[in-house]
Amino acid sequence: MQRALTLISKSPEKLARHLTQSLAQHRNDTLLFTISSNVEAPQLGPLVSALTALSDRYIGCLSAPLSFSSNEAICSMAFFDRQKSITWRSDASAPPPAQVGRWHKSSPASQSVPHSLDANQDWERLWSSSGPSSSPLPSLPESLIGTNDVSSLIYLNDGPNESLSRALQTSFPASHQMALHASSTPFLTGRPYTLFQDRSRIFSQGAVGIALGNLASPQGRTSHFEGFQPIGTPNTVTRQVSWFYSDGNLIHTLGGANPTRILMKWLEDTHKPATLTKDVNIYLAILSSSANEPIQRLYGITSGDPGRGSIALDAQVGHLTGRRVQFYHRPNDLKVVPFSSSPTPSSVIFVPASGDGAHIEVSAAKLASEEVSCLENVCLSVSENGFSLQSPTSGDATSPWHSRIPGTLTRWQWP
Repeated sequence: MQRALTLISKSPEKLARHLTQSLAQHRNDTLLFTISSNVEAPQLGPLVSALTALSDRYIGCLSAPLSFSSNEAICSMAFFDRQKSITWRSDASAPPPAQVGRWHKSSPASQSVPHSLDANQDWERLWSSSGPSSSPLPSLPESLIGTNDVSSLIYLNDGPNESLSRALQTSFPASHQMALHASSTPFLTGRPYTLFQDRSRIFSQGAVGIALGNLASPQGRTSHFEGFQPIGTPNTVTRQVSWFYSDGNLIHTLGGANPTRILMKWLEDTHKPATLTKDVNIYLAILSSSANEPIQRLYGITSGDPGRGSIALDAQVGHLTGRRVQFYHRPNDLKVVPFSSSPTPSSVIFVPASGDGAHIEVSAAKLASEEVSCLENVCLSVSENGFSLQSPTSGDATSPWHSRIPGTLTRWQWP
């Protein structure tokens, strides 16, 4: 990475002027940018023009402000070596959110090919094969066709899109992916989402991205979970069935026992009204082997059935049988994720916005003679629609992790 920075100002006009006067040296780089959607429409055009004039190769989107109550405009940027990066565009739009527990008609594509049965039929795999993983994959973006050296894909799109992630993973199986799901903008630009790419193109859906070769890829990739507290002890997933009507998100047994009853018993035994109330969200974490960061992925629990035992998670989770998991909770009054930057390394950071207010707190240096503050070496972007990650070592290449949980963030770092 050539440079990363986040600019903050109450004046979009002064922000645009600073961009024009101070960043011309990056004209030959590939640019990733996000602009906070609290900028008024008349001021948004000049700010976009100032950004897209910095380079003729770029991707960008409108994102959320650092706080919903903030009147400060945010412009986050990351510059990459043009010779080691490729911009790309996909028309593949994210599917609508699944309605957990409600039957929906399967797509024609999933009904057109019959399944063959044999004497040793794996029934659970058969039932799950009518889900999203059996749908046709979108085409590989045109600018990536014939490209071999791709080890990292960073992109901006209109929501969690497993099909696009799988298509990219199929073509580049050793690659890592990090996606920010752009903020909704119907009342600002008249578009459901607002994405930008080379040559002044603007899109309302799909994805725009940057592919990085091995020499330009980040040296560190981490996720952080702020303020989450464990419930009980770890368990192993012993039964999971990916029924097509629940999009693969039902956990039936943990350690051979009813997971809903395990959770309810813990709540009854500990009974902590000071920290556990109806306003506290409970999550299921997939555990890692790291002592420093025990959580690998985190999912919200949308429902549980004490009779049948299953719990439903808020996203498709892939194959979890045999994985160690643990319940976690985070009080809702922990609204702010504290954030501090260090001089090095350079980072791109994606953060989900909370639904009710402040969600990240930063301390930026005020630039001399300008009403503009700068968070140097950090491209920090926030969205109420969250982010997605996909790793070649995730254990299930068909299932990226999507998070819109306040308190989570993901960071890619360059030396």
